[in-house]
Amino acid sequence: MEDVTNEEVFEMIDSRTGVLNANDWKSQLRRSATTQALKKTTTNAEIILCNDESLKGLVQYDAFEKVTKLKRLPYWRSKGDTNYYWADIDTTHVISHIDKLYNVQFSRDLIDTVIEKEAYQNRFHPIKSMIESKSWDGIKRIETLFIDYLGAEDNHYNREVTKKWMMGAVARIYQPGIKYDSMIILYGGQGVGKSTAVSKLGGHWYNQSIKTFKGDEVYKKLQGSWICEIEELSAFQKSTIEDIKGFISAIVDIYRASYGKRTERHPRQCVFVGTTNNYEFLKDQTGNRRFFPYYDR
Repeated sequence: MEDVTNEEVFEMIDSRTGVLNANDWKSQLRRSATTQALKKTTTNAEIILCNDESLKGLVQYDAFEKVTKLKRLPYWRSKGDTNYYWADIDTTHVISHIDKLYNVQFSRDLIDTVIEKEAYQNRFHPIKSMIESKSWDGIKRIETLFIDYLGAEDNHYNREVTKKWMMGAVARIYQPGIKYDSMIILYGGQGVGKSTAVSKLGGHWYNQSIKTFKGDEVYKKLQGSWICEIEELSAFQKSTIEDIKGFISAIVDIYRASYGKRTERHPRQCVFVGTTNNYEFLKDQTGNRRFFPYYDR
């Protein structure tokens, strides 16, 4: 048997695992039989996007917000740029980059399709990642969350309400659409920190833009939101009790996203919290079981 060099061994391993080294991947590109020019095919776009040094490992799919994001900053973005959402200008730069280096110009639709596919193969869930990255130190904090930060009375009711609400928030991350039709209502004077506490809890996924419970637009606003605050219960004033109950109780929202091509089902991944300084905020006895009043000092 002939001796085999280490380089040849690595080449054989690469060929079996589908890994393309720096020289091989370009040979996989499909060319015109007559001109040897690269064909404007999806396959060629995928090969380039997955192997070009500036483009590979560039995109990922946020399974919570359901959007394509950057995994790292490309050379055309400014250093320190904190906007990791994929934008139309990024697609333009990819098209230009490929045209300059490979002398082939793919259509925008084709590049967008390939980027979407590549991103989806690199799915991640930011809230799951955040939760699972933390190690519990053994100290119980959930039950006394609003007691500690809003100065609410430390009693059994307040502890149980907070615990149930937080359990609902986490459950909807791990099982989107799970039935949870309760809403905590933080009642207290101006300036006690109700909205501040809620916004810090929700972080990047906090939403305070819900002003009505009607129309497709309100459902679209829920996308990418985890903790949704109804400030001063403003949406309550513009809705019937049937609208309120129906909205809070829904487990799936059905609509076509602003830039989507089809109507889709969107299982709920959020929970709601209301804030108010109006003591008499409950509108109807039949729907009050959905609301947990929480009185701050």
